[in-house]
Amino acid sequence: MNPEMSPSTEARLVGMHCTSCGAMAYPFQAVCPICMAEDAVAETDMPTTGTVYAFSTVHAAPKKWRLPYTVGYVDLPNGVRVFSHLDPEGLSVGAAVYASTGIVSGEAAEEPRSQLVFKAVREAK
Repeated sequence: MNPEMSPSTEARLVGMHCTSCGAMAYPFQAVCPICMAEDAVAETDMPTTGTVYAFSTVHAAPKKWRLPYTVGYVDLPNGVRVFSHLDPEGLSVGAAVYASTGIVSGEAAEEPRSQLVFKAVREAK
């Protein structure tokens, strides 16, 4: 693949790795969701690229959310599945995506809310 856009350096995914059972998860959790260890959990950087597992477009939301918006699951290469906002442009199940940030809410220009958004990797032309 020769992506026009490379994996983003603006988004860093900090997850957890359990040194007791080997489980990994995103986002970071102080207790291992598999073995419930509290003293064996360490922060670890997660990959910032993955593939779309499933997604849906939301058309109704609380006040201040920008509608419609797209959310879904992204499978990272290390086996972790992340639930996140997705940029709908070029999106399909199985599409290669990279972690970035995007504005997801805020009615006025002075109150935008930014958070993790996965975007489709586009092929160079």
